[in-house]
Amino acid sequence: MNRLAIAFLLILLAARFCALDQSPPGFYIDEASQSAHVICMATEGANPAGRRFPLYSVSDFGGVYYPPALYIGAGWVKLFGASVAAMRAFAAFAITMAILGMTLLARHYFGNSGALATALVASVSPWGWIFSRIAWEPPNAPCFLVWALYFFLCREGRAAQVISAVFFALAIISYSPLYIQGPIVIALLLWMRHREGRLKQMIPFAVTLALVMLPFFIKVLTADELRHRFRSVSLLSENFRNRPDVANSPVILGSIFARNYVSHFHPDYLFLSGDRNPRHSTGKVGILSALDFAAIAIAITGWRRTSIPIPLLRLCIIGILAGIIPSALTLGAVPHALRSIGAWPFVCLLSGAAIRNAAARAPILAAAVLFSGYFLSDYFTGYPQRATGAFDEQVKTLATQAAREGNASYLQRLGGTYSKDALLYYQMAQGGHTCSQSFPAPARQ
Repeated sequence: MNRLAIAFLLILLAARFCALDQSPPGFYIDEASQSAHVICMATEGANPAGRRFPLYSVSDFGGVYYPPALYIGAGWVKLFGASVAAMRAFAAFAITMAILGMTLLARHYFGNSGALATALVASVSPWGWIFSRIAWEPPNAPCFLVWALYFFLCREGRAAQVISAVFFALAIISYSPLYIQGPIVIALLLWMRHREGRLKQMIPFAVTLALVMLPFFIKVLTADELRHRFRSVSLLSENFRNRPDVANSPVILGSIFARNYVSHFHPDYLFLSGDRNPRHSTGKVGILSALDFAAIAIAITGWRRTSIPIPLLRLCIIGILAGIIPSALTLGAVPHALRSIGAWPFVCLLSGAAIRNAAARAPILAAAVLFSGYFLSDYFTGYPQRATGAFDEQVKTLATQAAREGNASYLQRLGGTYSKDALLYYQMAQGGHTCSQSFPAPARQ
């Protein structure tokens, strides 16, 4: 049965990289814009505005792209090209590496049975699947987070501490919701070391983390353009707090936060239809899978028999709860699967631990196969039709026509209404345009 489970995992791995330019359909504005910035870094060592080797890059509609996406992505482009499939494959690779890291973490604590169970849970998860096929930077965050945990918890020595700190920094830098979850998880891990009497040994970790994060946090605190998104979506932004119906009331703000937070535990969101945004969910299943449901059932009926070490159990629970906080602190569109993506690895670890003793048995494997069959058949057939409008399919179609016929008028139709950075992606990837042609005049000289 173990061989069947491993074969099934390999099939899922291959499927994750299949038809990336077809499902999801189109190429969303955020994907195209980020890809343009990455291509410019790969070809010119500068962003579309001509800034060379920036600490971050801002799109023409306010999107911010950070070093992991820009510089690791630039290397990816040099290796695999800049097609839609290649750009999305970077996200698929990041989630695949996150699954590998979770598997090794589980193996450290529970042996091969835990590793197999966790790999199954993470690979089948709709939450991870959806975001592994969209070319934006949030999938980098759980990948770096998982490997930070691995080197912190499963490896000894100063080198492991330094590597763990670098991965934690990359996770936090990669996606802003980790600004909240990351420090909470780090504080818990240091508290665990304190209880073990080993806190003084963590000096290399703390120093490395501070050195890597300091330049970035200085920019966050001083650059107004980095706080634009906060002002537009956060409950704590001055604009929202000063609204007449809010009046900066802690009671009102607290009630909104509580309502948003609890919404992430609604059964419809978890198991039935997921996030309402078509870019975050197919609408046919929740963010969790049948294996997560089985894990909850096992936990309810026989939690003591799962024998999960208390420190790991505490870490997973707090990691999940902390991962939801950033989403609950935002306005509208909650529950929000993307802003809470930092909770996903902890859910997978907890579910894998719960079902590990049954992972190689026929019922669990059958549940994984049947659920995946239903989910993926819809993902590759029905979902692309339903999500066409959510991924700017028309823009991709016009860009393809422009490249095929050598007629830029197709793209010029969108010039006044669509992101110039996003259109630059199509011009570079399909039309022979170079990034330097987009530079302001002083930067071209």
